[in-house]
Amino acid sequence: MRLLKLLLALSALLVVTVPVHAHANLIDSIPSPGSTLFEPPPTLLMTFTEPVEAGFARVRVFDSDGGLIEMGDLTLSPDTANTLLADFPTDLPAGLYTVSWRVVSASDGHPTEGAFTFGVGEVMVTGGAGSQPQVAVVASQSVIVRWLNLVSLGLLIGWLGFRRWVWEAASQRIFWVAWGAVGIAGALFLLNQATVVADSDLWAAPTWGALGAVLGSSAFGTAWLVRMSAWLVIGALAARQQWTWALAAGSVLSYAQALTSHAAATGRLEAVVLDALHVAAMGMWLGGLITFGWALWRGGAEPYAATLTQRFSMMARVCVAVLALTGLYSVWLHVGSVEALQAASYGVALVVKNVLFVAMLILAGINLVFTGPMLKRGKAEWVRVLRGLVMFEIILGGGVLAASAWMTSDMPAAEAYRLQQAQNQPAPTSTSFFEMQVVGENMLHLDIVPGTVGENTFTVTLFNPDGSPMVDATRVSLRFTHLGNLVGESTLQLEHAGFGAYRATGANLSVPGEWRARLTVRQPGQFDVVTDFTVNLR
Repeated sequence: MRLLKLLLALSALLVVTVPVHAHANLIDSIPSPGSTLFEPPPTLLMTFTEPVEAGFARVRVFDSDGGLIEMGDLTLSPDTANTLLADFPTDLPAGLYTVSWRVVSASDGHPTEGAFTFGVGEVMVTGGAGSQPQVAVVASQSVIVRWLNLVSLGLLIGWLGFRRWVWEAASQRIFWVAWGAVGIAGALFLLNQATVVADSDLWAAPTWGALGAVLGSSAFGTAWLVRMSAWLVIGALAARQQWTWALAAGSVLSYAQALTSHAAATGRLEAVVLDALHVAAMGMWLGGLITFGWALWRGGAEPYAATLTQRFSMMARVCVAVLALTGLYSVWLHVGSVEALQAASYGVALVVKNVLFVAMLILAGINLVFTGPMLKRGKAEWVRVLRGLVMFEIILGGGVLAASAWMTSDMPAAEAYRLQQAQNQPAPTSTSFFEMQVVGENMLHLDIVPGTVGENTFTVTLFNPDGSPMVDATRVSLRFTHLGNLVGESTLQLEHAGFGAYRATGANLSVPGEWRARLTVRQPGQFDVVTDFTVNLR
């Protein structure tokens, strides 16, 4: 019956949520990394794996001498919050340019940064694909704050669970200490996020100005407000001795924590729910351990040690089962392979966490197999053994939470491995073709990569007269004619790839020489837009 009640309490976390994202990584840009353009590009367009906060983004463009290029205002694409736009100056000279960027996820506030190069004119970009490694920004202050957050959250949830299923006489002093610690950790959590978006140190002046922006215009701020509202409700319920309702409200804290997790980045509802269950089970076990240890040392629980050990073991077994199942799902989701496990510090932290977790299981097994039965037989001297084992478990649990704090600050191993593999791709062996034309106030971009004889990827990016991406074109096609009449004409139909970009791959440029690429764009209720691009293949 106790087991059923505990499972029902954990199931209270199965609430409806909206999937969000974490760690925005650059997946596409115009100009593309490592490309050389024959004409200056009018606009910088950067697309990320998830929505970003335009107000918290930083994009700077440098020339080969290190001079800063004056760019237009950085804005989000009207079509998607995943894409940032900024205008280049109209007189951008030929040369080599470096784009340095730093963005903050619009979902949970995780920062990422990176850089890439491109050339204009006869400049050849060398080395890799022209893009430096993208990294998740892991600050030591962020890890410490997240550790304090997990410890206080676990102690609060664990005390409520311990009182409900193990011992109703558990010291309320621990509860109020835990409740106060959750409030302090929450304030530090918000302050730390302000340092992330302001790209500053803790307590720095820009941090305070960013607090309002975080609370008023970010998903992190919304999750933080949910968290602190639940914290206040728990305090009010506890003051009225409504402990069962306080425990139910504690599940909302786990829910809010899951909304700022890597699980949410996947866009999977079940991932968010299982992460919330993981947090709740962690709190029940580790927070319950601390409460149990206090009861044994200072709370007068020695006469009831045998009974309390049996009850706590029952609760702990359920928690361990939930932790193991949800943990395996998380490994599958965020690691996926042995190679990915070795690709980043996330994998190291995961290994450390699991080693400490197994050590805790061994100590718990000793209590279950030896200590509990000896206490049941009236061997009072085993209370001292129980105290020592519980203390070691608590220390190991602190290490588990430290590893977890690092993992929640770092980029997931699977994503780090994907970026590492992308960086290992061979460098392009030739330049790409880029040209922009304005026809009837519509802006038309043609990008051909790699721009050589044989198979190429053709991307046509269309903008309406108001600057918004043209997403309603019903037909976008290119008709290729070799001006030396060496081969016959061919046509390529392009498909919409999002954000006004239409793309297809083909071997239409089959021989060297001068080609005419005739672009035809059809929109509902309008005349076709037709224009020619001239492409020279050496």
